[in-house]
Amino acid sequence: EPLEEEVIPGYKRFVRIQGSPDLTAEDLMGDIDPSKAFEYGPQDYRAFTPGKLLKGNKGIVFFDELNRVSEKLQNALLQVLEEGVATIGPYDVDYPSDFIMIATMNPKERAGVEELSDVLLDRFDIAKMTYPESDAEDKQIIMENSEHARRIKVPEEIVDVIVKLIRTTRDDEWAKDLEQGASARAAISLYEKVQASALLDNRDTVTLDDVKEMAFSSVLGRIKPSSSSQHYDDPAAIMELILEEVL
Repeated sequence: EPLEEEVIPGYKRFVRIQGSPDLTAEDLMGDIDPSKAFEYGPQDYRAFTPGKLLKGNKGIVFFDELNRVSEKLQNALLQVLEEGVATIGPYDVDYPSDFIMIATMNPKERAGVEELSDVLLDRFDIAKMTYPESDAEDKQIIMENSEHARRIKVPEEIVDVIVKLIRTTRDDEWAKDLEQGASARAAISLYEKVQASALLDNRDTVTLDDVKEMAFSSVLGRIKPSSSSQHYDDPAAIMELILEEVL
């Protein structure tokens, strides 16, 4: 019996896979449906439920946080990339892998991650993304990605202070105290929270007091003290010092 054909438009050929320890080989590769296997036979294509990887064939597969999947799943992925073969249940089957794969990982992450094998890494070209290079770039990220509350004005000098605060956590001056500075998400969070602070206080303009009040909740969980810092177990103390310098 001839295979059924389906024309898939280009915009549907972008498949996103979220890496996590809970991701299974069945999610990624596909699996044999028991009821359909009983009806058609286990080796009939109609008994097979395709996984996310197959849905990206002849398209783009975006694998977010690849290093959060198990070593077993990494090996299954490697088998597809290297040999074009996948193990589905008791069967080794030809598995189309004609796609562009883009994967991300946070090399500084420690919890809930697996080290990627050299063999798997060899299948990728590596591009390292760093913090925004300039104040203007940080400001652009804030303005383009933040929620903007209606009727709440954020003066330009307040935005500059937010940018300065976030960038100070990344400065070499604080390298002895901070292993990791605040991300762009911290700046976006702080920008949104200072608006909320003004709104809750029935004001239409954000002030420096809003920045002081909201800085800890936005930044504290996004910095990592260095083991050589005298405040290695107290990031709040480091934040206090940075706020004193910036404000």
